[in-house]
Amino acid sequence: MSTQANPQAQQIESQLTRGDEALAKKNFSDAYSIYSGAFTAAGKHFGFVAPELIAIIDKCVEAAYQHNAAGTESIRKNIGMWLKTALTIHQRQHGVRSIQLIPTLERLVEFYDFDGAHMLAIEVLQRIDDIKAANETV
Repeated sequence: MSTQANPQAQQIESQLTRGDEALAKKNFSDAYSIYSGAFTAAGKHFGFVAPELIAIIDKCVEAAYQHNAAGTESIRKNIGMWLKTALTIHQRQHGVRSIQLIPTLERLVEFYDFDGAHMLAIEVLQRIDDIKAANETV
């Protein structure tokens, strides 16, 4: 994220640094809150489907899982929203049948399975298989 002469980007970068520090100290609740705020600020600044959000989304999801807060409904909804946003960004960058989507799709499978949405997990697994098959013939 380029922060030169851009106060909003500098503020987001500062939030990410504070979140990284909280995560390093295993203060997962603070890290989650800080990263969530950075996601919202970055979304407003860059747009909610901007590639700049990918690294922030990864931090948000990691902090949520480390905090073991995935058991709360509101945080599960956030994790799902973040992963779907990451998928949308990757699809826009690489196309809907790109193998670049597979890591994000695999995280989505884990999330759906954890959340008890096993049929959705199976559908996403099928999509992964379809992407792999489509790319084998290219």
